[in-house]
Amino acid sequence: MPYNESGAMVHFVKEGMLLVSPKMFQAYAGKNAEDWMGIQKRFVKSGWALKAADGKFIWRYQVISGKNATGIMLNGMIVANPGEFINEVPAVNPFLMLFDGALVGD
Repeated sequence: MPYNESGAMVHFVKEGMLLVSPKMFQAYAGKNAEDWMGIQKRFVKSGWALKAADGKFIWRYQVISGKNATGIMLNGMIVANPGEFINEVPAVNPFLMLFDGALVGD
C-alpha cells in the first residue's frame, strides 16, 4: 500500500500513522461504501485512535512545499503506535505539518 506520497491513504507523522479520512474507511468498506462511518466509529472504539488536542479523533494536516503551504489539507485519524502493526515504521512524511489554524507562510 502506498504511503507518504501524494494520493496515499496512509502517511506517517510525528504523532503516529495517519489514516486519511474518509478515504481509508471508504476503501475498507468497499461496495458497502455507505457503511464507512460505522467502520470509522468501530476504529475509534477499538482504542487504536489517538485523540487530538480538541478532544476529537480527526486530525488536520497541511501539505507543505518548500517553506509554504500548498493549500491542500488532509484530515485523518492517528494510530499512535504504528510499530504494533508494522515491523519497520517508515520515516515521517516531511511534507505534512499539523495544522494549528494558521497556514505556513502566511
